[in-house]
Amino acid sequence: MRRWRCGTLCAFLGAALVFLVHAYRVYGTDVGLIDDAFIFFRYARHWAQGYGLVWNIGEPPVEGVSSLLYTGLLAVGVRLGLDIVAWATLLNLILALATLYLLTRYPFPFTRYSLLITRYSALILVSSPLWAFWTDTGMDTVLLTFLMVVAVTATLWARTRGRGWFWVGIAFALLGMARLDTLPLFLYTLVVLALWPGRTDGKGRWQPVRDALAGFLVMFVPFYAARWWYFGWPLPNTFYAKMGDGVVAWVEGLRYVGAFLEYPGVWALVVLALVGVAACPRWEVVFTAGWAGLLFVRAVAAGGDWMPYFRMMVPVLPWLSVLAALGLAALVARWRAGRWVRWGVVAALAVMVAWPSLRYVARRPFRLWRPVRLVEPMHASQYAMGLALREHLCPNDQIALLAAGAAAYLNDDHRIIDMLGLNDVHIAHSPPILYKGRWDSGHVRLDVDYLLARNPEWMQLDTHLFSSPEFRLRDWMPPQVLWGDPRVQARYDVYPLRVEVPTDFPRPRVGYIFFLHRKDARDCGKGK
Repeated sequence: MRRWRCGTLCAFLGAALVFLVHAYRVYGTDVGLIDDAFIFFRYARHWAQGYGLVWNIGEPPVEGVSSLLYTGLLAVGVRLGLDIVAWATLLNLILALATLYLLTRYPFPFTRYSLLITRYSALILVSSPLWAFWTDTGMDTVLLTFLMVVAVTATLWARTRGRGWFWVGIAFALLGMARLDTLPLFLYTLVVLALWPGRTDGKGRWQPVRDALAGFLVMFVPFYAARWWYFGWPLPNTFYAKMGDGVVAWVEGLRYVGAFLEYPGVWALVVLALVGVAACPRWEVVFTAGWAGLLFVRAVAAGGDWMPYFRMMVPVLPWLSVLAALGLAALVARWRAGRWVRWGVVAALAVMVAWPSLRYVARRPFRLWRPVRLVEPMHASQYAMGLALREHLCPNDQIALLAAGAAAYLNDDHRIIDMLGLNDVHIAHSPPILYKGRWDSGHVRLDVDYLLARNPEWMQLDTHLFSSPEFRLRDWMPPQVLWGDPRVQARYDVYPLRVEVPTDFPRPRVGYIFFLHRKDARDCGKGK
C-alpha cells in the first residue's frame, strides 16, 4: 500500500511539473484569455457588486454565461477583493491540478496494471496542447472537466465499495449546476447502474439508482427552480443563441469532430482507446468509453464551436487518456516488455500528442523564459479595441458589439448590446441566419430591426483587425447583413477605429477594426 501511494504521488508530481511548464510557459498567462472569458468577468463583477446576474446594470437578469457555478466562483474572488484575471488563472490552475490528481487515482481495481494505467494517463493528458491551452483561458472548461472526472470517479468507487451512491448524486448535481447540457450524462449513468448494479450490500438491485437519484434531486432541483424563476427561461440564454436548425448544425458538428480527430496525436489516442476497450471489456471500461462517446455526440448536437483548440472536445481528453493508457498496458503486457520499453512507448506517444507544442516552442523558444503577465488576452485585438473605443465614447453612448467580451468589460459604464444574442434575450430567440447555408456556431443570430430600434451610437461592423483604414466588406454574415441593409447605410457612417495591439515584441501591431458610427452622434474623442 505504501508503494502504491508513493507511486501515485510521484506520478502526480511529475504530471503536475509537465503541466505547469506546458500550460504556463509554452502557452502562458499573457496570451491565453479568450475574449468570451470577459463575459464571465462582467457578470461576476456585477454579481459581486450587488447588481445581480445582469448584463447591463439596471436591466433584467439574463443568463448569458454557460456556467452559473463558475460565475459564482469568480464572483467570490471579486467579493474578496481579488483581481479577477489573477483569480480566474489561479482557480483554473487549482482545478487542473485536482483533475490530474484524480486521474492518478482513477479506480481500475481489476488489473495488476492499474498503477501503470494511471501514470500513463496523467502523462498523456498533460502532453496535450488542447488541455494546456484551455487551462489558461479564463473559461469554465477546466471546471467542467474536473467535475466530470469527480462524478465518474465517485461512481466507480461507489460501485467497488457498494456504498456512497447518494454522494454520486451530489457530484452529478454539481456537474449539472456547472453546465445544464451535462444532464444526459447523468441519465446515461443511471441506465448503466440499472443494467450493471454491482455491489449493493444486500439492499436490492435498484438501490444505487434510487440513492444516486435522491442525492441529485436534493441539490439540483432547488437550484434549477431558483434559476428558472430568476431568469424566466428553462434553459440558459446561450443555449437559445447557439442552438437550432438541427440537421444543418449537426453537419457542422460532424465537421468539427472530424477536424478534432485529425489533430496531431488524437487519432493515436482513439486507436489505443479502442484497443483498451477490446482488450478489457469490463464494466468500468465500457462505462468510461460511453462517457467519451456521449461527449462526441454532445459536440455534434451543438454544431461544433468557433473557438480555437477544440474547446468542446477538451472534456473528452481525460477519458481518451485513460482508455489509451489501458490499451498501452494491454499491448506491453502481451509483448512482455520490460520497464524501459514500456516507458519508451509511453514517451513516444506523449511526444506524438505534444508535437504541436514542440513545434511552437521551436519557432518561439523565448516563451519558455519570458516574464509572466496577466494583462493580455489571446484575442488581444478585441481587448485593445475596447481600450481604443473608450477614447471615443461620450458618457451616455450605447454600443452594439459583435465581440462582446473584453470591449464590454472595459466599458462597463456604458450600455452594451450583444448583437449576436448571447447576452440579449430578444436576439437569442430570433430566427437563425444561415449565411451561404452554413452553420456558424455562435454567429447565426442578428436582428437589424431590433438594433435600429435601440438606436446605438456605435455598432461594431467586423471583428477582424485590418491593416488599412480603407473599408473592406468581409465575407461573413454579420457585416454582410448589417451593411447590406439600406437603413443602416442611411443612418451610419463606417468608422475605422485605430487599434494598437500589444505583442511580445517592443513595437505594437497597429491595425483598424471597422465600426458604424451614427451620423447624428458625437465622437468625444475628436481633437484629443
